[in-house]
Amino acid sequence: MTLEASIGVALSTVMDPELRRPITEVGMVENIIVQDDGTVTVDVLLTIAGCPLKGTITRDVEKALAAVDGVHSVIVRLSVMSQQQRDKLKEKLRGPQTAPGIPFNDERSLTRIYAVASGKGGVGKSSVTVNLAAAMAAEGLRVGIIGTDVYGFSWALSARILPLEASTHSSILGRNASVTRPR
Repeated sequence: MTLEASIGVALSTVMDPELRRPITEVGMVENIIVQDDGTVTVDVLLTIAGCPLKGTITRDVEKALAAVDGVHSVIVRLSVMSQQQRDKLKEKLRGPQTAPGIPFNDERSLTRIYAVASGKGGVGKSSVTVNLAAAMAAEGLRVGIIGTDVYGFSWALSARILPLEASTHSSILGRNASVTRPR
């Protein structure tokens, strides 16, 4: 095996500590220069400028290459990936994707979110929430209620859910209702 091939094999054992993949696989090795005197210079691309693990990566590269016969010294030069290189890495790790989005906003999604809110207390938000849920469940829709009232779960009291067993929820809100008890 040639010295260059041995260096490539050694570098393939160096893992990015965050991505847990070889640095050669994720495009972090930009360039390798092998000099006649056995000095190897490796240009390593970090994913971000302030990479907190750059010392670990440097030590791991030095250690891996020091074990290669014919390598007498190692120089590791660090630089940062361009945005285009980072985007390519993301696509490689995640696979091809469309732009990130909210799954509920997809027009094919059956999930709909309705928020009942007011800047004032005591105006009937819980009553409206429970009645909307009950009406939608009666129409055959699957319904869930999430309450975020910091003073208590008055919607659960309105629906008489808290003191009841799980089997009685469907009789109150309809057979398609699901309820998550506050903890």
